[in-house]
Amino acid sequence: MRVVHGLAISVLLAFVLATAIVLPDHLSTLVGLNNRAVYGGVGYAAVGLAALLVTLVPGRAFPLCLLAVVGVFELTHFCYMAYFGGVIDANVITHGLDELADVTEAAMAVSDQLMLAPLLVLVPYIAAGWVFFAAAAARQTVPLMSVVVIAMLAFGPYKVLGAKDPVKYFPIDVYPSISNSYLTFSLLLSRALPFGNKHRHVGEQVDFSPVAVSRIAEPAPVTVVLIMAESLASQRMSLFGFDRQTTPRLQSLTEDPHFTYAEGISAGVGTLSSFHSFWNGVRDPRDEQRFATHRTNLFRLAGRGGFHIQFYSAQGMNLLRGAGTRYIDKLVTQNIAQDEYDELHDEMLLKYARDLSLQSHNFVVFHQRSAHGPYPHNYRLRPELAIFPTEDLPYAEFQRNGYDNAVRYNDFIIHTLITIMRERVAGPLLIAVTSDHGQFLGENPAGLFGHGQLDPGNTRVPVLFYSHGLDAELETALRKLQRPTHYELIELLALAFGYELGDADAEPGVFYINGSGRFGRHGYIRIDKGPLNEDPPRFEIIPAG
Repeated sequence: MRVVHGLAISVLLAFVLATAIVLPDHLSTLVGLNNRAVYGGVGYAAVGLAALLVTLVPGRAFPLCLLAVVGVFELTHFCYMAYFGGVIDANVITHGLDELADVTEAAMAVSDQLMLAPLLVLVPYIAAGWVFFAAAAARQTVPLMSVVVIAMLAFGPYKVLGAKDPVKYFPIDVYPSISNSYLTFSLLLSRALPFGNKHRHVGEQVDFSPVAVSRIAEPAPVTVVLIMAESLASQRMSLFGFDRQTTPRLQSLTEDPHFTYAEGISAGVGTLSSFHSFWNGVRDPRDEQRFATHRTNLFRLAGRGGFHIQFYSAQGMNLLRGAGTRYIDKLVTQNIAQDEYDELHDEMLLKYARDLSLQSHNFVVFHQRSAHGPYPHNYRLRPELAIFPTEDLPYAEFQRNGYDNAVRYNDFIIHTLITIMRERVAGPLLIAVTSDHGQFLGENPAGLFGHGQLDPGNTRVPVLFYSHGLDAELETALRKLQRPTHYELIELLALAFGYELGDADAEPGVFYINGSGRFGRHGYIRIDKGPLNEDPPRFEIIPAG
């Protein structure tokens, strides 16, 4: 009789745990969260069986710890879903850990609007944990059941480790959130193991020829300025036809024959992955030797060409890992100039532009912070530019309006930097403007926000030039660019430094976009513009595997 009573309690507790697991999915659809999870009888049965096995484990510690771990994964998943509109995966988590400070700042800035998402998980899980703790002593347990549960949990990572095509274990938006959390856990754990990275590359292993770096001429005196924006999407710029007036100052330059502009394609879908390819002058992210040798690193090439290199960033030093900072003559980042950044934000770049010393050959980089989330925080010094309301609005509209205000602030910063540098430089001048990656604001079919997804849509960036006094070859190369990729911009900058990059493996018109990790390990996108530089180009998405 006691066993029957204990089993009844175990079944009841399993029902409580299973309810806590599935309830967030159902509640999220009621409150309008972008959750596409679909349950069937098999799904409910699997959750119920797993919950029952957990309740049969002796003691309280193991089941409660497991519930806490699952709760953390689910909490992370639902917060990501609320912010970005999609399902989380292992690549997103590892990428987010690389930029933890930025992720935390962006999340906290909109926490009041997204508070419902964590509550959907916390309330059911905490309630289930409390009920389990209170009734655990009365349930029936089975010796060594913890071994069964651990084996069950280890099955996913084991399958991923042995899979020839791990892509089939990636989360899918119609799966229940607990299934996606388990898949993410499996991918994370398998990659963390010493032998878990055996499928480092996507598809077949590729052997790359050493790139030829040819000195074509002694570069004439010139000042090369690169303005690297943050998360600046060309499709949200009125310069490219967006119906809101977000870039009035840059548009005022369109009548100037020294100004040219085009919509371009970034080297990566996130800051780190894009920068890793861009600063190192890498065409294909799978070419690990090119990263390691720094043969085509832009700072190295500029230094060898006799250029004085200065880099001013309103962001942290962590984004320049592997970028070849040792070749930079003067480096100022947010970490180094924290007091100035706290006071001036992106406008610290204007201060440095006015004060920097110039030589005969200069390579100057200005790296912005805006339009990175939280958007209103980034343009707080110029409230007059914020013409789109952000108070008391639904989350999606709040994000779009805040972003468009941030683009207007970017417009002010970029235009002012161009103005300062063309006034300061009497000789030949090349100013290039682009962004590390683009941004989604819910306009895509999946309704996604942010960046990092392996999708050509969030690689749409501006590529702008202001130039005068350049030699004929460099001017011709600049004017012929159509829908330029970051790699074509890299080749142009190398040319300005007096070098030509000869890549024996390059196919005419074929370029690459790195995924959210290094070396294409988190997938990449192949761009084919064809030998005639077709626009729009053809994109082929190669997911991680």
